[in-house]
Amino acid sequence: MRLLNFINDRLARIEESFLCLFLLAMILLAFLQVVSRNLFSTGLLWADAFVRLLLLWVGFLGAALATRLNQHLSIDVFTKFLGGRSRKLIGIFVKIFATIVCLYLYQAAVQFVRLEKEAGSEFFSSIPNWSVELIIPMTFILMSFHFSVAILNDMKELLAGGKG
Repeated sequence: MRLLNFINDRLARIEESFLCLFLLAMILLAFLQVVSRNLFSTGLLWADAFVRLLLLWVGFLGAALATRLNQHLSIDVFTKFLGGRSRKLIGIFVKIFATIVCLYLYQAAVQFVRLEKEAGSEFFSSIPNWSVELIIPMTFILMSFHFSVAILNDMKELLAGGKG
């Protein structure tokens, strides 16, 4: 269990680092684009497409990191009225369901990337679409892993008698 938590934490740090790097790159590119258009009446041809790509990556990496930090979207109206043990048990079932959904979405994303590769479409300047879309299946696997580790931690806590 310690090893899984260690891997989970390291993955979260990597996700966080890339997220910060990509956000910084988005801000800098957008700023450079505005400056170059206003001062030189021309923009960087590739910047808008690259910022859109970074937005895709930031969105998916943010979702994976939110899953690790247990900050993903949730509706907790009913669980607020439950005791700690019942709340933990419902949380486990919700995470199991979320893991299954992420695994199905992973399969769909792999198929999507495969179809993009077969289509041979390009993102920009001979960079294939499928290569920049790999973030989609990667993050669904990351989210599945984060949910699975959280399930194991919650089950361990539940079996130990903790209310969490």
